[in-house]
Amino acid sequence: QMVYGSLSVTVVEARNLKSADTFSKNDPYVKVELPGSTQKFKTKHHSGAGSAARWEEQFKFNVMAEHKTLQLEVYDKDTFSSDDMLGLSMVVLDAAFRHTGPLDSWYPLNDKKNRPAGEIRVILVFESSEPKQENHGAVASMAKYGAPTWGTTGPAAASGPPPPGYAAAPPPPPTGLPAGWQMFKDPNGKPYYVNSAT
Repeated sequence: QMVYGSLSVTVVEARNLKSADTFSKNDPYVKVELPGSTQKFKTKHHSGAGSAARWEEQFKFNVMAEHKTLQLEVYDKDTFSSDDMLGLSMVVLDAAFRHTGPLDSWYPLNDKKNRPAGEIRVILVFESSEPKQENHGAVASMAKYGAPTWGTTGPAAASGPPPPGYAAAPPPPPTGLPAGWQMFKDPNGKPYYVNSAT
């Protein structure tokens, strides 16, 4: 199955997040990346959200067949030190590519030691940019015969596209002339004959 189009990702909320700081609540935000591409986004951080946070932020990715997964990382924003990763989820996109309409699901998060670290809710909507099914016949016809010849009338139009070189074919030679003789017309349209053999 060929995949080509846009993927809308709405980061809705997270629940059961583990606390990264002993004395303060989490200030979580989410990094959203498409592995195999340079596309990445980040939500705003949610101050004092603790174990549950709600973002409701939407991002749009350009996707192709080689993009199999979406990477979601939840971090705790720290003012005085580097941000702590609370959990990671790798979302397989195959279901979103095959699904029509929004796909609203919870995905498990795991910490750096692969322990359960909560869940994140994401809504995925894939919009294909492939030619629509009804266009496939026209595309196949053009691939076989070339673009239609507009303005062709008579039997040629009814019997399909003209053969290659049809328009450029020279007029047939006049009959009854000796070998080597050719007919030409002067500016007034009068025919005259030239022996090209001499």
